[in-house]
Amino acid sequence: MNFYKSFNLEISKFPQKAVLSKMIYIITNLVFIYFIYLGIKTSFFMVSVNRSLWLDEALLAMSFSKRTFAELFTLGEFEYCQSAPLVWVYLNKILASIFGYHEYILRIISFLSFVLIVFSLIFIQKYFYKSKYPLLGAAIFANLHHALVYSNMFKQYEFDGFIVLVILMCFLFYKSEKIGYKTLAILWSILIWCSQISCFIEGGLLLSELLFSNILKSKKT
Repeated sequence: MNFYKSFNLEISKFPQKAVLSKMIYIITNLVFIYFIYLGIKTSFFMVSVNRSLWLDEALLAMSFSKRTFAELFTLGEFEYCQSAPLVWVYLNKILASIFGYHEYILRIISFLSFVLIVFSLIFIQKYFYKSKYPLLGAAIFANLHHALVYSNMFKQYEFDGFIVLVILMCFLFYKSEKIGYKTLAILWSILIWCSQISCFIEGGLLLSELLFSNILKSKKT
């Protein structure tokens, strides 16, 4: 009789543990969502303050504002030793031509890139790596000092970060056989125009794929 009582007590504990575990999981994710919200809110506030351009930002703005859309492509590198990826420059040129050359307009691409990085990190962790806590990485990134600073700059750094994640997602889609190698090649050839560091990221991924495939082949033989 005692055996059955103890057995029933043990069985009754399992639903409680499951509910407690579920509650901890929900609360933890709510905390992560709150920190993501704080990071995006802080970045938006920094952009809305509309501070003056720093010297490095001002030199880049001065260089690209003087050129027409055609000259951005034909005249080569900017004055004052400034450089930026062509797609990023054209996006900023379009926005500035429509809404004017205001500080917050020049920084809107950086802010949007910051937000896209946050959600891209969640997608990568959830879809590709099946992480139990996909919001954790995004919550940490959204509150990093340098990430927040660069989200409020007229520079391409946040846009570079987003493009790097897009390159990685394309590669992971290829590895999971969602896209073929031809599609990957086309996408990567387009992304080269979006970020100056994209060729190094793509080259590194291809090199790692080559090395690991050779290691696996050598182990099988």
